[in-house]
Amino acid sequence: MDGYGCHVRPDPGLYAFGSCTASTTTELGWLAAERAAVVLEEEGPDVLAASLRNRLRRLWELPEGVDLVFVPSGTDVELLALVLAQKHLDGPVCSVVVCDGETGSGTSLAASGRHFAGWAPLREGCPPGTAIPGLFSRVVELPCRNLRGEVIPEAQQRRAQEQVQEEARQRGERLLLHHVPCSKTGLCSVEPEGGMVIVDAAQGRCSPAALRGWLRKGWMVSVTGSKFWEAPPFCGVLLVPRTLPLELPPGLGAYLSRLDLPVHWEAENFPAANRGLLLRWAAGLEGGEAFTTLEEAAQVAALRHVADQVQRVFFSSPCRLLPDPGRQGPGPIDRRPSIFCLELPANISAVGARSLWRRLQTLRPGWHLGQPVRLGKSSRIVLRIAPGAHTLARLDQLGVQGRLEEGLWGLREVLHEELEG
Repeated sequence: MDGYGCHVRPDPGLYAFGSCTASTTTELGWLAAERAAVVLEEEGPDVLAASLRNRLRRLWELPEGVDLVFVPSGTDVELLALVLAQKHLDGPVCSVVVCDGETGSGTSLAASGRHFAGWAPLREGCPPGTAIPGLFSRVVELPCRNLRGEVIPEAQQRRAQEQVQEEARQRGERLLLHHVPCSKTGLCSVEPEGGMVIVDAAQGRCSPAALRGWLRKGWMVSVTGSKFWEAPPFCGVLLVPRTLPLELPPGLGAYLSRLDLPVHWEAENFPAANRGLLLRWAAGLEGGEAFTTLEEAAQVAALRHVADQVQRVFFSSPCRLLPDPGRQGPGPIDRRPSIFCLELPANISAVGARSLWRRLQTLRPGWHLGQPVRLGKSSRIVLRIAPGAHTLARLDQLGVQGRLEEGLWGLREVLHEELEG
């Protein structure tokens, strides 16, 4: 089991409710990765990379003028977005990061042009906080919740954004703005106005129509396959409205390989391919295709069924089920909740919440939930229930519905025992 609570191989006995953090590979995803490994061995990584790109293009119905860049994670995307901002904006960059506390923990470091973890995917010796030569941005963090954990009204969020943007302009800075359509707790930030924009859709809880809408505005869009789509951890892509030839700084060779990039980008001395990333995408696409190709009515029915069951089971329980914060968009997955937050009692510390989360996974059967997170920067802590694409795509099967309900009632009982004991 890794730090995200995921198993190396599929575990049919696991109640997989943690797709808002990461997922154990599904059996279908594992088989898809095995097939991709054969292509990798017999035809080469360039063939597999081209096939995966084409499948994503077809699934999202992307226009020709969009580049797809494979990235190891949604946080790595920040480095690439900064390169693009520095290339196309005339002047120093200010990155305005929103939903502070409810996006990736390394987001602000990466947005400033620094290494953000103790290791990089393709190179050793990248201590967190170390600057990457050629990259720099001042970062401003804006919350979507107040210090009590309550959602900040949209008008107040917009005023805060406008104030930060005006201050940046007075400093002579150019703006790289962030939009988060679904945070770790299901929040949506207000859409920014003015400046270059990157949409942090790392949760993957967005429809093809929503993606195309953002791209039509000229915005970059970051998506990961390792959340809702249930690929193994570390599996992302950046969608970029077609750019001019771009020369990447050598430091990004720690994160990207040549096959990850559009052919008209220059990446001298970068590794040839990230084979593991390609295999993870092969697994994730199984879930993405299974859910996205459902008729809209079937998507609505699946999402409604999960929401109804969660509300019924946790209507009265030791953990308070938070109300849906509400989101908008063209597709059911844009509008309907797929992350459900259970607020732990106030006497449970962050350490205690982490210990509880771990214990739930080591039980047999085990429950894999979204990691405990704070509501913004408040002291309130939630566990998260988030069945992924495979479960939702198969909810018309009686056995899958029964297992979902069995898992939710079992979770309620276990939580009661753990918190009352």
